[in-house]
Amino acid sequence: MENVKAINYTGFNYQSIGEESVKENLRLMKKMTACNTVIIILGALQEQTDSREIDFEHAVMPKDSDLVDFIRYAKTLGLQVFLKPVVDCQDGSERETIDFTKDGRFQKEAFDEWFKQYTEFVLHYATIAEKTSCEMFFVGCRLVRLEKQDEEWRNLIDKVRSIYQGNLTYEADVYCENQIGFWKFLDVISSAGNYPCSELGKEMERLAELAAILHMELFLSECGCMSTKGAADSPKSWGMEGLLSLQEQVEFMQNVFEQCRRQKQVKGIGVWCWSNRRQLERTAARDKHYYIYGKPVCGYIYHEWVDEIPIQVAI
Repeated sequence: MENVKAINYTGFNYQSIGEESVKENLRLMKKMTACNTVIIILGALQEQTDSREIDFEHAVMPKDSDLVDFIRYAKTLGLQVFLKPVVDCQDGSERETIDFTKDGRFQKEAFDEWFKQYTEFVLHYATIAEKTSCEMFFVGCRLVRLEKQDEEWRNLIDKVRSIYQGNLTYEADVYCENQIGFWKFLDVISSAGNYPCSELGKEMERLAELAAILHMELFLSECGCMSTKGAADSPKSWGMEGLLSLQEQVEFMQNVFEQCRRQKQVKGIGVWCWSNRRQLERTAARDKHYYIYGKPVCGYIYHEWVDEIPIQVAI
């Protein structure tokens, strides 16, 4: 990895990834942000946090053939492609709370049944990642309460490596990066990176130290905040209420770029996010959510990246 300028591309529940308008939206994303990488989110579903069944063939997931075609189109634009399979709960619970603990005891049988399906889900998309020569693949994303099951994660990583030759990573949730015991079996440490502005500098020092100890590269894979007053200090608050503030996103990203340039272990930033259900520009400028299209933050990112200001600078 070197100087990755990535945008998380999401929203496949809104329209088919096979439509030409979605490809055009990807081309526009590259033009407006100067990114060199797209992170494609692939969202499986389970009913609630302790459900044993995972559905990655539901109606809003892209068809495999359309996904392959989309990845290949991204390559024609000169973009690197990272695939990030994730699991979401239909009842609205966060994936960080997926758990198989009951009355204080871990239910190993339930977890094993779940993890068998999770493995099938991950290997399915790892196969596509290899087929399309994706540069990096996420074996998981912020499954905080399941990360202590080291043996299962190591076995999964081995299985992915048997079919996929690119870089492997896992997206850790903020504050949880040091609890993961299987980093050394991966190629890159990825943190969601969406720390409050007031804490990012301190946390980046901790992450850089972790990466240095493990002799690994560091990637902030999901940086962003809502266009809402106060969101820069609560970037994980998806449902934040408040006044529209387009400047909030700019100030948040300014802090991210500044702090990342202080740490030589950081090899890239993944911005959250660009939706394939792109709004009209006049309505985007009134949107309070995370999307960057049509907002000042998009221009800020472009000027940071088009000038190729290095992400990594020695302290």
